[in-house]
Amino acid sequence: MLAEFRDYLKTLNSKADHYSIGKIENSKEKSIGVYADSHQRRIEAVGKKSSYDTAGIRILIHWNKNLKETEAFARSLYEEIRYITDTDMGTVHVHYLDLLYEEPVFIGTDDNGVYEYVISGVFYYQRG
Repeated sequence: MLAEFRDYLKTLNSKADHYSIGKIENSKEKSIGVYADSHQRRIEAVGKKSSYDTAGIRILIHWNKNLKETEAFARSLYEEIRYITDTDMGTVHVHYLDLLYEEPVFIGTDDNGVYEYVISGVFYYQRG
């Protein structure tokens, strides 16, 4: 699911130069990292069998040393993914993405002074 979502982000009107899974290089500005997020809601269907499953996702936006530009990009990416519904990402059919917060979350700067934001959500996707 992580690779499919990273590849999906590349197809958006994103201005990122670097995309990664599980780790970003702090030396590279304008980077987006996609991570699994274990803080997801547990959903059980009646009878314990469901046609869908969930996957927690976290997007780290590691942008540049200008807070205004970093915030603007984080908000624009948030809006681009906010209403993902009924979408195929590679071989995975996503019913919808439920974002956990009303906006990107500011997490400060890294050791090099690059500003960062996080967007967290839960994918509801078709099993099998």
